[in-house]
Amino acid sequence: MAIERFAYRAVLAASFALSLVSTADAGQGLVRSAQSWSYQLTGNMGNIISSNADVVVVDAESGGAAARFKTKPGGGRRAAIAYLSVGE
Repeated sequence: MAIERFAYRAVLAASFALSLVSTADAGQGLVRSAQSWSYQLTGNMGNIISSNADVVVVDAESGGAAARFKTKPGGGRRAAIAYLSVGE
């Protein structure tokens, strides 16, 4: 039973990761050149939207598309990474 659950989660995580390959390639340069990063998994997501971080990590269910986090307050671009916990 535990092995089947582990296998299911592993396959799910691998499928999800593979589906993001092209998206990851697009933001790869932004991540490599990043000077700062921030994360917010709960609470007021406005805090992370108004930050000047080059990379942000947010909860996958944060109430909006990742595009909402990809622009800095001054109009610059940043990488937005969605955190997804598969072990819960």
